Amino acid sequence: MNSSNQESLTSNTKLQNTLWGQVARRHRIDPYILYAVALTESRKNGEQNRVTPSPWAINNAGNAYIPGSQQEAEALLNQMLEQGKHNIDVGMMQVNLR
Repeated sequence: MNSSNQESLTSNTKLQNTLWGQVARRHRIDPYILYAVALTESRKNGEQNRVTPSPWAINNAGNAYIPGSQQEAEALLNQMLEQGKHNIDVGMMQVNLR
């Protein structure tokens, strides 16, 4: 895909004026790809069957946790680290802490 097609793709999306759109433009990728990765990695089922990425998602060795708040996520993460667990992914995009 050439750059003019890429610009057209990102400029015509509903995600254009969001953080997803800003990051996508910076890295020249489709913002829906970023959003799809976030949903795949940290999907949280909310009210009225609304599905959103969770900024507090934590995964340890294949076990996924979706804490309800930043404080709960921090407590869970600290507990895992105190237990010597190291293969931990965090956040919407599930970045590994190693």
